[in-house]
Amino acid sequence: MKEPAVSIRPYDAKGDEGAVLMLWGNVLGEAWVVGPSAFRARLEGAHALVAERDGAIVGFAAAHAHEDSGQLAALMVRPDFQRKGIGTALSRACLDWMGKKGVRNARFGSGAGPYFWPGVPSELKPATRFFRKRGWKHAERLADLVMDISSYRAPRWAMDRANAAGVKMAPATPKDGPAILAFEKLHFEDWYRSFKEVVSEKRFDEILLARMPDGELEGTLLFPAKDRDFAWEPVLGSVGGFGCVGVAEKFRQIGIGMAMCARSMELLREAGTGTIYVAWVYLIDWYGKLGLKVWREYRAAQIRLKR
Repeated sequence: MKEPAVSIRPYDAKGDEGAVLMLWGNVLGEAWVVGPSAFRARLEGAHALVAERDGAIVGFAAAHAHEDSGQLAALMVRPDFQRKGIGTALSRACLDWMGKKGVRNARFGSGAGPYFWPGVPSELKPATRFFRKRGWKHAERLADLVMDISSYRAPRWAMDRANAAGVKMAPATPKDGPAILAFEKLHFEDWYRSFKEVVSEKRFDEILLARMPDGELEGTLLFPAKDRDFAWEPVLGSVGGFGCVGVAEKFRQIGIGMAMCARSMELLREAGTGTIYVAWVYLIDWYGKLGLKVWREYRAAQIRLKR
């Protein structure tokens, strides 16, 4: 007797969320438990699809697009339905959608919207093989880092060079908003949207600024005391963290970036944060100097879409 066909249709948040979260747990297990709120936050604005057979959801995929960049945010198939072409069909449908949106380069995990992972989790070896077989190019090693900062004090060596240069660091204030956005637009355009969101919500205490003695803005950093809708809270608990650490090119090599990270960790500890989580890190050894340890590793994966 012929098995019922598998069909692909748009994800319905109201009707499908429970089944997709069950699928998530079935595929990824306890290592990647995600909460419903965090799950919803990462699907905001996404093109999400489910694969269904006989009324049961057996596959899920989600994608984001922003200008010419695309992101396959999630792709999973129930274990007993793997190797049947479902993952290929879901990923192809997402790539086709991105192409229609004008995307030219797509990444797995991150790059165009809210994300669960910055790349393909290294521990998921079948996923690595799946993407490589379908033409995705694997590139740099990435990591998410963690650290207990409940008794943290910034080491003197991390602050000495910046202090010697007269660098002043302090959280932003409302009057800094225009300068912050201009700085990101000029030096770190990929982070502009992140800073714009924080500025527009008036969360200035989550932005650390570094200035030269003459007041010129030279560096910025985001450091929320509590990561809103943290994806892995069921695994790690509540965390704070820092990210988007940027120093203007002419002020680099004098220890400002390291000093900003160290100072943000002190401020987070003072705000009551016990554990910090630093996501999407390339410079793993650099951050390791401050005591941060690898929690999960990934490989960036990308593919160029045909015109």
